[in-house]
Amino acid sequence: MMIKDVLITKLDVMEAPGGGVMHAMKETSIGYGGFGEAYFSQIDSGAIKAWKRHREMTLNLVVPVGKIRFVIYDDRLDSRSFGKFQEIILLIESLG
Repeated sequence: MMIKDVLITKLDVMEAPGGGVMHAMKETSIGYGGFGEAYFSQIDSGAIKAWKRHREMTLNLVVPVGKIRFVIYDDRLDSRSFGKFQEIILLIESLG
């Protein structure tokens, strides 16, 4: 089930001497709606980490390396995907 308004974007990787550079987001990216703040989070292998519920905020989650499973629930009453879950698994082995 795809939840309305969830975008999954493959990030561009630019090869560079010493290792690749990943382009996470720019003003012309689909889904870009301005910029407020950025955080980086490490998740230990096997751990479960939750983000709090945001009612009026767009979250841009970027996975630069590793494997992660996102489970998203849509509780928006006016959404066509209300009451549904979406599971997304991302695997990024390296930047190059």
